[in-house]
Amino acid sequence: GTGQSVTLAANTSYVMEGALYFTRNAGTTSHTLQFQFTGTANINNIFYQVSVADIQLPSSFNSTGAQAICNTVARTAVTGALSVANAIGFVLRGTVTTNAGGTFTPSYAANTAPGGTYTVNAGSFITFTPIGGTGNVSVGPWA
Repeated sequence: GTGQSVTLAANTSYVMEGALYFTRNAGTTSHTLQFQFTGTANINNIFYQVSVADIQLPSSFNSTGAQAICNTVARTAVTGALSVANAIGFVLRGTVTTNAGGTFTPSYAANTAPGGTYTVNAGSFITFTPIGGTGNVSVGPWA
C-alpha cells in the first residue's frame, strides 16, 4: 500500500524514523512484506534498519522479532514468511540523502497475494528530519 508523499529538499541529508503497525485478519498464503521508496526525488544514498515484531494481539508482549538492514529504495523483504492472519509492528530508523529534491513515498507490498488485506493502523508514522547537507560535514561538537 502507499500513502502520502513527503517533499524532500535538494542536497539534504535526513534522519527518517517511524513506527508502523499492520494487521491482516484473513488469508493463509505464505508471503513476505516488502518496503520500498518511490517518488521524484533523486536519492544519493539511503540506509535504514527495520526491527520487526510479530505481535498477534494489539496489547500483547511478544519477543519474536527480526531485523532487516537496507541500503536501497527498491522493494526489499523486511519479514520472513508469514502465512496466518497477523499483527506486525515495524520500527524504522535510518538516513536518506538527496541530490535533487522532489517527492519521496514510502510504501509496502506483499511479494504474493496473501489472501486478505493489510491495514496500516492508527498511530503509525514516519518522520523525516533534515540534519545537514550532502557533504561530509560535522554538525554539533564533532571534530
